[in-house]
Amino acid sequence: MKRMGMIAAVAAMLAPAAARADDSGFHAGVGYTNYSVGDFEDIGALTLRLGYRANQYVGVEAEYSNGVIDGDFGGLDADVEASGAFIVGYLPVGERIDVFARAGYSAADLFATGSCGSGCTTTASTDEEGVSYGIGVVYQLTDRFRVRGEYTRAEGDFRDTDAFGVSGAYQF
Repeated sequence: MKRMGMIAAVAAMLAPAAARADDSGFHAGVGYTNYSVGDFEDIGALTLRLGYRANQYVGVEAEYSNGVIDGDFGGLDADVEASGAFIVGYLPVGERIDVFARAGYSAADLFATGSCGSGCTTTASTDEEGVSYGIGVVYQLTDRFRVRGEYTRAEGDFRDTDAFGVSGAYQF
């Protein structure tokens, strides 16, 4: 009788994993990312993402971000344009929740412009690129729609970048 109880308990624990929807396939999403880049104040960007998940554990994704909220750099308005490509490892921790880690390569163009008085304008820019890595969590709202939160660190040539993002995605 004890053995039957143990088998039933194990089966109950495994049932949510068995009932999980198929995670493989393409997904596309849009979200907001807050970039903190070296001496620049926080810069907000709209982020577009396209990815492919081979199974419930492994995927790849590419993303593009364009500034929508200017930051500040020494009195100048700062903006960002960034892109990246990543390999993603997922770990299902519930029927609708995955945690993930990702690693890849990203590049960012940082721009700063402002007035220097008497009608003149000053500009500054820098390009950063390098290895990026991060962690996050995905919550499956429906069979096709997911929301996610994430943190990504980009190791740049001159400045490191910390990015915090929230987004929604549709799985095809």
